Amino acid sequence: MYKTNFQKNWNNKLLQDNFGTVRLPDAERYFVGSEHEIFLNDVKLGEAKIYAVRNFKFADIRDALAYLDAGMPAAKLAAMLRTMYSKKVEGALQNDTILTHIVFHWKRRDMKAFEQMANNWWQDIADTFYSPQQQFLAL
Repeated sequence: MYKTNFQKNWNNKLLQDNFGTVRLPDAERYFVGSEHEIFLNDVKLGEAKIYAVRNFKFADIRDALAYLDAGMPAAKLAAMLRTMYSKKVEGALQNDTILTHIVFHWKRRDMKAFEQMANNWWQDIADTFYSPQQQFLAL
């Protein structure tokens, strides 16, 4: 079983039954049917199986994939990926660099870890949208 770690739960995707990620290609790890232990910042969330893999060029990142994967427009996702992979890919990501979009499906979940992840997500929403001043104005 492989290990796949996420640094952030972009777009709240890890709480869904199926979730995707954009990574550098690794045919030995990322293939349909492979099983992965899924971690968020080194906290094990459970086990998932890959249901789909699609390679594409960095220049082909579009809003549909970017919003679904990370909740941001394609240009912002491209900039984030360039920063993220700048130390792993010589010359950062070029337009012809191949990336892989991977779709996972949960097999088993650690419900305590999911409860904490959901609580953290909700607290982030509350902190962002419901400042004390906004709560006062809503009354």
